[in-house]
Amino acid sequence: MRRTAVLQGAGVLALLVAIVGLFLWLNPPATGTTSSVTLDEPAGTLPEIGAPAPGFTATTIEGEEFRLSDLQGRPVWVVVNATWCTSCRSEIPDIQQIAQSELGDEVEILSVYLGEDTPTVTEFAERLGLTYTNVPDPGKGISQAYAVPAIPVHYFIDPHGVLQAIEIGTIGHSQMVSHLESLR
Repeated sequence: MRRTAVLQGAGVLALLVAIVGLFLWLNPPATGTTSSVTLDEPAGTLPEIGAPAPGFTATTIEGEEFRLSDLQGRPVWVVVNATWCTSCRSEIPDIQQIAQSELGDEVEILSVYLGEDTPTVTEFAERLGLTYTNVPDPGKGISQAYAVPAIPVHYFIDPHGVLQAIEIGTIGHSQMVSHLESLR
């Protein structure tokens, strides 16, 4: 009797393992896909590629106020992210590496922090040793102007102020470089 119960239990366990294995075989985990955090309240329609990038005025963590139009004549890479976003943080080493490269000298990198205040962003940037421009967006004005649907999201703007590409979700180093080189 006891042996029958053990055999039945083993049979049920084997069946469960087979079902899970079949499910994983039919639905393999995605590789090479982007990951992002979808926002509960997307801000509207994404800006149009080939159109002028939405303008904004912002203040860096150093207290310097600037307008996007002040950067005209240089390619601009706007990365909208957050300090709490794991996917966003995974891109930081690649962004920092580019910022410290020759390519980074030619491009203005603006890291915009969705809904975050200056002290939070300052502590984060200092702890990680970030050398590119960090912009808190506590009122979400920039994020709304760009209709941010998820984070991270990347906006690539050419030297004439025209939006050339949008990438939603994490992107790899080679994609970053490819987009930036196309803005030259």
